[in-house]
Amino acid sequence: MLRKSILTALMLLSLSSMALASGDDKRPSHFEGELSKSAEQALQHLQTYNTRIRELLAKPSLSEADSLEIHESTYTLEKALQRLKADLEKLQEVLEKLHLSSENYRQAEVRKYGPEYLALSKKIFGR
Repeated sequence: MLRKSILTALMLLSLSSMALASGDDKRPSHFEGELSKSAEQALQHLQTYNTRIRELLAKPSLSEADSLEIHESTYTLEKALQRLKADLEKLQEVLEKLHLSSENYRQAEVRKYGPEYLALSKKIFGR
């Protein structure tokens, strides 16, 4: 069974390599995208690049340059979403600590995690 799975995986890898090798020469190269150093910057990137994509999609037809601009934008948008995801995961962890502390009447921990939660939340949402 394992041997069959390995052979299947190798065959799929081989087929995908052939497809990439015979791919369209017009395929755009990959870009770095802008890093989001904070949640605030990630939200700014989302707003800026979403606005630009919306403008491009409103055109009656898209040129290759338009498609390339959208493609380039997605790299920055992906990094922005990764940043927000990481920040939201941290916020969720701290909220869970606050939840459990308050549920078990551990006042010292509530006083520790409450402000930490609020600070992280403000950092992400501005409130």
